[in-house]
Amino acid sequence: MLVQFSVRGCLSFSDTVTLRLVPSDHARIKGTRYEPCFRALPDYKIMRSLLVFGPSGAGKTNLLIALQFLLDSILTGWTPALLPSGSGPVSFSIVLYDEVHDHSYEYSLSYTADGIGEERLSIGGTLQYAYSRGVLEWHGPGNAPRVSGGEDILSQTAPFLPESEGLRQAAAAIHIVRERDMTVWQQMPMRLSEVEQTYWQAEEGAILSLLHLIDSSICRISYTDSGGLCEVLLWRRGESRPCRLSDEAAGVRKMAALAAGLAQMRQGSTVIIDDLDSYWMTPVVQHLIRDFVHQEDNRGQLLGVTHDLLLLDNDLFHPEQLWIARRGLQGRTQIWPISAYHLRCERRRLYDAYIKGEFNTYPFEEAVR
Repeated sequence: MLVQFSVRGCLSFSDTVTLRLVPSDHARIKGTRYEPCFRALPDYKIMRSLLVFGPSGAGKTNLLIALQFLLDSILTGWTPALLPSGSGPVSFSIVLYDEVHDHSYEYSLSYTADGIGEERLSIGGTLQYAYSRGVLEWHGPGNAPRVSGGEDILSQTAPFLPESEGLRQAAAAIHIVRERDMTVWQQMPMRLSEVEQTYWQAEEGAILSLLHLIDSSICRISYTDSGGLCEVLLWRRGESRPCRLSDEAAGVRKMAALAAGLAQMRQGSTVIIDDLDSYWMTPVVQHLIRDFVHQEDNRGQLLGVTHDLLLLDNDLFHPEQLWIARRGLQGRTQIWPISAYHLRCERRRLYDAYIKGEFNTYPFEEAVR
């Protein structure tokens, strides 16, 4: 699960931007209506959901691009694909938690176009290695391996540090669905492989409950063979024939495309969706969060990037779970939680406060300037 992510020096992030999924020290959670929003783990109270708000061009999607780049670097090796946007290096840091092994992983990486300048890895709070300017400080087993800053140190030390495989497993459990990926459901009919069909059948109850958020008359899912793949058919109460998923409304197709991943989220994965609210009315997202995400049997996380200000709902979310993204006049993206303002949020309509610019947003005034 994702605990914290920071980025600096690339895209619109000239300054350090940090997104965290644990409450700040002063936040009161226990004994409040917000307890279902968090999952108590040995080392963390971790958020089951988090939303990032902001206008188009604020840098919300850039945050997902940066996170995906770091995850890919962990999983397949680093390449300088994201080049520095200024004179300084590109810097990342991430904290992941693996519930199965009860380990936290803290990994950081800093590089320029010439290669890696700094990199370090801690597992369970214990430093395993720290690389800086050509020198490797080694705390793993055995003698220190020889490494080169032209390649990520994580890959080079993997044969000498088997525990680092847990970091890769934790990174692989984070799934980002960007807006461009939505062509998956726009270009249906949806056809599943044999493995995918087996998973859909195993998770049919959870998938149906998600489809009910869009259309409560859907009562059954069936499949028809089509050249080695199967097409998804939806049955409704009172109708004698099913409807092909390709003929459904866009909101149903989107939910169907995301349903398998959301069902997997309940087993401990982190699902991040760009443009969460597209094709879904506000009550659909509210029910998704309340009835599917903020439930005791959900072991995972759902993060959403959204333009829907009606989701600034302090009855549904703790202020620590609601974040604002804003790009200043110099083009730098900043993000911060609403809780940073120490408002008596339970007595405020957050939507009105956002529109009035009380969270440093001033969306209309800046547009005029």
